[in-house]
Amino acid sequence: MESFIAGNKKYGRNVDYLALDDSSAVESRRKTHRLLSARAEREKVSIFYAGETAGEIADDTVCRFAEPFEKENGLELFSFFDPTEIDFFPDRQTLLESTEFSDRNILLRHEDLLGRAKVLVTLTGIDDDSGLCSPRMILGLRGESRKRLMCSQSVYFSATTSREVLRAVKRYTNSEGPLCVSALLGLDNRRLLPPFFPVMRNEDGILAVTLRTCFKGGLIGHLPLAALHDPSEPRRFAPEAIREMKPRIAEIISLLVQSYEPGPGVKAPEERLAAYDSTPEYWAGDVRAHLEFTRAFLTGRETAAPSDLREGRTAEDAEELCRWPLKSI
Repeated sequence: MESFIAGNKKYGRNVDYLALDDSSAVESRRKTHRLLSARAEREKVSIFYAGETAGEIADDTVCRFAEPFEKENGLELFSFFDPTEIDFFPDRQTLLESTEFSDRNILLRHEDLLGRAKVLVTLTGIDDDSGLCSPRMILGLRGESRKRLMCSQSVYFSATTSREVLRAVKRYTNSEGPLCVSALLGLDNRRLLPPFFPVMRNEDGILAVTLRTCFKGGLIGHLPLAALHDPSEPRRFAPEAIREMKPRIAEIISLLVQSYEPGPGVKAPEERLAAYDSTPEYWAGDVRAHLEFTRAFLTGRETAAPSDLREGRTAEDAEELCRWPLKSI
């Protein structure tokens, strides 16, 4: 929060701040409250929430931004799933050495789109940690992102384990697709919007699916900036994550919300294999293996047990625990 308070002060923006603490420990919450109270007094800022346009910032995001790729002028209207482009890096040091960062009047950038032309949500791209739990989205890449991924076998194999990416749009983009990665998110709370799911990961993904289902014609605005997502320690994907099918509770809820309505322009993996003539083989092999894992999962007996609730529990206990957040939302 400190870097965003400083950035907003630099550009003369008077902003209210909201801190959400999901800690289960009472003493931890009290400590956070004391720190925030001291911060508010020292910086002369307000920390509360009201029904206006608002921003949501992940706690490990820093107010430093990169302009990815070759930035272009104008506004793009996008009707597929993912309007972003991605560049891949083997580790954090390589990414940081390859990227130029600067500060921005980030609220003004969000205001360029938020609340205009049915834009309900705005977001930046991400630089550094991708925030994803699995690399399997690289199996369906297209265009320039796919060319970067397939420039060599070593780049591809690195992308299956490294979470270090530069991901953003090239120009201001209003999208019908449900992609939403909320390291730095703007919300038009002047309208009735769905709540964030109260627990677990990928709440922003649930929000995007719900928006698309409930607000026909509503758009997500993507800004041509990538925010620095800087966890305290580097994270990596597990070696076999590219082939596995382990949906979390967020994916199950999203399927319930949209009743399996595929996003516009999205093709099945089998169609992508045919379109690219099943080459290169190292990519095609992972696509086929992922399809096999998916079929096994869908026909198995533990389909309803979210993987992120299974640790230390039986499938039956995980299913029972899953019912409580479903009821709460």
